Amino acid sequence: MEIVTTSTEEQTIKVLPRELTTDVRFVLEDKEQPSNNVDVTLLCEVQNEFLNVSFTIPFFKEGRKYFIKIFNLDNERIWMGEAFCTNETDLQNYKING
Repeated sequence: MEIVTTSTEEQTIKVLPRELTTDVRFVLEDKEQPSNNVDVTLLCEVQNEFLNVSFTIPFFKEGRKYFIKIFNLDNERIWMGEAFCTNETDLQNYKING
């Protein structure tokens, strides 16, 4: 699970994709409010075996879960996972379920 914050500044997640490519289609779905969806093409950075995906999302809400899919430009899924929004900074001791 990836961690994001409520910040409206650019955020980056580091994922291990099935294919290393810099041009991707980024799809984010809000599990609680389906009208908050993003489907954009992004230019990413490849670093070692990881893909650094940077994005700016203005509607992240504290405590909410999001579903992320990343596709190559041939529309083949190369990564998918969940993101959890929190502004906590002590993540090694943070627990989602209390």
